[in-house]
Amino acid sequence: MRYKVLVIDDHKGTLEALKMLFSYENYSVITAENGKTGINLAIQKQPDLIILDLVLPDIHGYKVKEVLENGKTTSHIPIMLFTGAMTTPKDEVYGFKMGACEYITKPFDPGVLVARVKNIFREREKKGGLKEVIKKYGLEIFEDERYIKVKSKEIRLTRKEFDLFFVLFKSQGRLLSNQYLLETVWDYEKDIDTHTLRSHIFSIKKKLGPEYAKKIINVKGSGYRLEIK
Repeated sequence: MRYKVLVIDDHKGTLEALKMLFSYENYSVITAENGKTGINLAIQKQPDLIILDLVLPDIHGYKVKEVLENGKTTSHIPIMLFTGAMTTPKDEVYGFKMGACEYITKPFDPGVLVARVKNIFREREKKGGLKEVIKKYGLEIFEDERYIKVKSKEIRLTRKEFDLFFVLFKSQGRLLSNQYLLETVWDYEKDIDTHTLRSHIFSIKKKLGPEYAKKIINVKGSGYRLEIK
């Protein structure tokens, strides 16, 4: 399979360098010099990976990321954040909190960048083909495409929201501790706190609507469970 990579960066030299680098790896490369064009290309071209610069001339990179993660046809696409040399560890932690699959700082080492991109695709390949749609409790869960339907209405979640909901769904009503959810969904990221968990739960409830929102039960001080029968 020939993977398709969309690079969104306002620096022409960077775009040309990455186009050459990824073409050498036999990846199809699409480029955009601003956020608006990048969003449109992501919708039209459906890339397998988006490399997104945070500092763009028209829209901040995090806003572009938010639009893509909430888009009906783009929420499943992994996003690698790309930013300048002045980045601090706190910036990187924030990027991962926001659901980035990778975070690369400039100037970058071409070999390291390619290795990280290959690792993203390798993880995807491990999953195999499309997973069977799960139909239960009035829900349809499209695990591979990372969205759900509630009574035939399509609900788009961000990557972390989907991961969090799916963990709760698979628990079959068991109480899952805050620590377990943080470790499972955010992969043992120590700087992720319960505020992040609460904000994601709030967003999921809002998207699901009142009938299913009330089924996500918060046991104060302990964790959450999904009460669906």
